[in-house]
Amino acid sequence: MSLTHFIDYDRPQLSSLNYIEKVDYLEKRLEKILIKPLEEMLNRIKYDKKDHTPVVIFATTICISIEAMGKFLDGNIKEESNKVFKKFISKYMHSDFISQTFDGRLYVDILWSDFRNGLAHCFYIKNGGIEIFSGEFRQYNDKGMHMLEIEPEFLLNDFKNGVNKYLSDLKKSNQNDAIAINFMKIFQDLYVDGK
Repeated sequence: MSLTHFIDYDRPQLSSLNYIEKVDYLEKRLEKILIKPLEEMLNRIKYDKKDHTPVVIFATTICISIEAMGKFLDGNIKEESNKVFKKFISKYMHSDFISQTFDGRLYVDILWSDFRNGLAHCFYIKNGGIEIFSGEFRQYNDKGMHMLEIEPEFLLNDFKNGVNKYLSDLKKSNQNDAIAINFMKIFQDLYVDGK
C-alpha cells in the first residue's frame, strides 16, 4: 500500500490499516508534515541573525501541535482545548511546565494563555517570548512586565521527545488499553471519517 501521509490522498486506505500500522502512519505523518518543517524553521531562527520571522509560526505550530497530541491522548474530540493541551504536557513534556511558577502562575498556564492563546488569537505572545539563550526557561522583568521566555531549541526538542514517548507508549500498549482506545477513536474520527 502506497501512502503519502497527506490525509486527503490517503483517507480511502486508512480504515484498512491495523492498530500498529495506524500508529506508524501517525509517526511518519508527524515527521513529514510537522517535525522536519519545525526543524527547518529552528535552523533559520538560530542561524540567520538578521531574520527571525519564523518564530511566530514556529511557536504557534508547536502550541497547536501540543493541543492536537492531547486530543489523541484524551480520545475526546470535543474535550476543552486547554484540558487536552495541559494533559499532554503533564504526561509527556518537561516537568518544569507543571511544577514551576512565575508571577503566581504555573509555566503550563503561561504557555496556554500567553503563548498559545496570544498566538492563536492575536499573532503575538502576550507576555514573554521565544528567545535564544543558554538554558530552557528564563524569567524576565522589564518595565514592570513579568515575562517567561522559552529557548526555541529546548521547546522543539521537548515537544519531539514528548511525541516520541507517546508513540512508544502506543506501540507498547495493548489495543484494549485506554491509550490505544483513545488513539484509535481520534484516528477514526479525524483521519478516516474526517470530522
